[in-house]
Amino acid sequence: MKKIISLTLVMVMLLFVLTGCVKVDYEVQLNKNGSADVAFIYDFEKEALEQMGAKPEDATKEMESQSEKNGFKLESFTDDKYVGFKASKHIDKAEDVSLQEAFGEGYVKDSENNKIKVEKNGSKTVYSQNAEIDLSGLNGMEKAITMKYTVKLPVKAKTNNAQEVSKDGKTLTWNLKAGEVTKVEFTASSGGINTTVIVIAVVAVLVVAGIICVVAKGSKKETAETKTEKEEEKSVTEEIKEEEPVAEETVVEEAKNETEEEVEVEEEEPKAEEPETEKKDEE
Repeated sequence: MKKIISLTLVMVMLLFVLTGCVKVDYEVQLNKNGSADVAFIYDFEKEALEQMGAKPEDATKEMESQSEKNGFKLESFTDDKYVGFKASKHIDKAEDVSLQEAFGEGYVKDSENNKIKVEKNGSKTVYSQNAEIDLSGLNGMEKAITMKYTVKLPVKAKTNNAQEVSKDGKTLTWNLKAGEVTKVEFTASSGGINTTVIVIAVVAVLVVAGIICVVAKGSKKETAETKTEKEEEKSVTEEIKEEEPVAEETVVEEAKNETEEEVEVEEEEPKAEEPETEKKDEE
């Protein structure tokens, strides 16, 4: 990959002299199985190449040849303005992807931090990078070269300082400017225990427990009220039963008294007639 970049920079300087333009995109796709797919995409301005007296289709042949020797698969393309190719390669271990190899020793320091890290801890996988790409040596070539570094993650990035981020948060792009130093930082993690899911589960359990508690209290209250009502009804029923015999005794007693009074009246009436009978006898 070093030779590819070296050739690219030589071409950039030639194009810069001719006020041409070249675009270089370096893409790294990190896969869930720990592997990676890397790709260089080169776009050269046709007009600049023609001014150099070179045929657009012949200008990239040497770079394509070097790419194939380094195990890259090539895809050529052209349009009205640009001609170029894409060189892609699969890497078994993402940790073997190195910005120093991609951009050259003079542009990226030899440091473990500049490499992409894939760290596994049980079911959790953490992806990260903390690198610097130093293009200060290309000062004055801002108009001649446009470079991008893109990382495609298998999960949404947790933190990053990319200039461009896709809607799903998985694709991060840094615009590398000639003459400047660009910091590249990102972290992402997959698997393991999702704290958000745990919080939601705990809240759901508490809500369900609260509902059960409210229903249980309401049921208990209804049971107590029903019991109280039944006791009151029983008490009223017992009072009525106690009062009924008393009322019957009162009625019987009153009837008895009336009967006795009638008997007394009947006994008195004959006695009132006796003097008249005696008077007749005397006559």
